[in-house]
Amino acid sequence: MDLTFPIISADDHVNPPPLMYGERLPSKWRARAPRVEEKDGRERLVFEGTSRPFTALDAAAGVDAKDIRLLARTKQEGRKGGWDPDARIEDMDFDGVHAQVLFGSGSGGGVAIQCEDRALRFAMMQTYNDWIAEFCLHYPSRLIGIGEIPSWDIELAVAETDRCAQMGLRGVLLPAVPAYRESPAEDQPYTSDVYEPLWE
Repeated sequence: MDLTFPIISADDHVNPPPLMYGERLPSKWRARAPRVEEKDGRERLVFEGTSRPFTALDAAAGVDAKDIRLLARTKQEGRKGGWDPDARIEDMDFDGVHAQVLFGSGSGGGVAIQCEDRALRFAMMQTYNDWIAEFCLHYPSRLIGIGEIPSWDIELAVAETDRCAQMGLRGVLLPAVPAYRESPAEDQPYTSDVYEPLWE
């Protein structure tokens, strides 16, 4: 009797190129898109008044524990499977994994987009959703993309969920803590009727 089963990993992450936002965002947002600057021989992600180095931890698969470094010199260090679908499949085949459910590595697909401007955040979510949909289209039976939606605006969230489905994405990501209103004090729990259009 053959007792082998395909392995499906339900929580994997991608690392889209941070410069994709500057290339793909609608023109009105491009001047505010994340950018990469070099300082002291190390690349840093600059966005909305913040500057931080890239971590090497999100691309440390296959690296011996003694060789793992906290910080990377460039975003392109590490395994290409984070942003290259062909390399991703090679890694999956090596590990014996048939399919993966793919999330971004942080809100906005690898770039912290927790800026105050929700219109910019939504534009970046849509840009990420376009990118992950294209990424998964290379191997649709093996790469299962999860989109991001603006949970603070139910009408927008429903429309973006529909758009994600039309692009072939299989689910959407919601924050653990709801963020419906402008003020945290006004946030509604997911059991609130306000979310019913999204569940439907």
